[in-house]
Amino acid sequence: MLIKLIKANLIVALIVLTGCASTSESDSQHANTSTETTENSDAENQKSARYAGYRCEKVAKTGSRIKTKQCSTQAQRDAAELAAKELLDQGRRSSRLIEN
Repeated sequence: MLIKLIKANLIVALIVLTGCASTSESDSQHANTSTETTENSDAENQKSARYAGYRCEKVAKTGSRIKTKQCSTQAQRDAAELAAKELLDQGRRSSRLIEN
């Protein structure tokens, strides 16, 4: 039983070492290049997001003191503001109908 366990461990060790030895330098250089490209694109995305009016803020929901992070673009904030104004106007109109 012990001999089988030792053989299994040796086989696993051989497979792992063979896998590590098969990685060439060109593969690792390619991986480094793709990482640099990703970092550059992330920086570009952050710049474009900043110019698009992207903003994050911590907001506590009604009935809770726990703040959550909410991120939105300027267009999303404008749409939410318009929807809120329409809801208020609708409430005002319906209250006028009840009074008359």
